[in-house]
Amino acid sequence: MIELLHQRRSLRPGEYTDQPIERDLLERLFAAANAAPSHKRTYPWRFVAFHSPHSREQLGEYLAERERAASDRPVPEIKLRKTRERPSSAAAAVAVVMRPDLDKLPEWEEVAATAAAVQNLWLAATAEGLAGYWSTPGALTAGAEHFLGLRPNEKCLGVFYLGYPAHEPADIERPGVGEKVEWR
Repeated sequence: MIELLHQRRSLRPGEYTDQPIERDLLERLFAAANAAPSHKRTYPWRFVAFHSPHSREQLGEYLAERERAASDRPVPEIKLRKTRERPSSAAAAVAVVMRPDLDKLPEWEEVAATAAAVQNLWLAATAEGLAGYWSTPGALTAGAEHFLGLRPNEKCLGVFYLGYPAHEPADIERPGVGEKVEWR
């Protein structure tokens, strides 16, 4: 298991093959995400899965349109094209949604629980030979209530892209653990 933690990498859409991900595999990944710890058992996360080619295309169109609408100046067409094509360059795009229970917990604890759920999903994906990338496009994280069908008090924390890697992910040089731990 510890080796799996070191194998996890971020690969962006465009670095994936065109191999589809079977729905039953996605369901297993979501079950792994759902096993994340949650203080006071609020389980604040939920996911909106864009699995079919058509739904990923719709997500891309939505993101491009939101990017255009949010800008006070013309957005270069190449940027809009990349935004539009990103979801279709992945086998699945998953909106990460959080509904905090602010009567029970501060929001940061609910964000932490949702991030733990995404990390579980990411590690399970790695174990299955998939790559992932957590993106936080402002076009989706602000103002997507209608498009995602968000309920009151819910917010989108980004999109998690999944796909089979087209190449072996590069090793990452991380700071040594000695720089991160103070022993007393």
